[in-house]
Amino acid sequence: MKEIWQKIDEKSTQKLNKFDLKKFFEELANKIKAPMFNADFFKETSEISDECFEDVWYEFDRNETGFISWHHSKPFMQRAIELEKELTIERNAIKEARDIRFAEHQRRVEERAARKAELDRLAKEAELME
Repeated sequence: MKEIWQKIDEKSTQKLNKFDLKKFFEELANKIKAPMFNADFFKETSEISDECFEDVWYEFDRNETGFISWHHSKPFMQRAIELEKELTIERNAIKEARDIRFAEHQRRVEERAARKAELDRLAKEAELME
């Protein structure tokens, strides 16, 4: 893990900017595949959404230095995975609520169309009776 960090941290500052930190996560996911090294953890980290990455970035870079240090990389990954799960739950709840509203809207549209069709039918019947 440290070797991958050092490869990306060309200036040996022990800090990475946003772009390089994402690159670090991708490299971890690509290079560490063995289950004994918790490869799923690295894969999950590399797949977090941009929204999650930005939120966690600002949790860890409170002073807005533009960098995350080596010592914060693992806590960053842990928090990112945790937050991504929370965001997924929120997204699913929003999608479900949207689907319910859409289904309700569709039901009302169909009811209106059925009423209109019934009124048209009744109007035709009335015309024929005249």
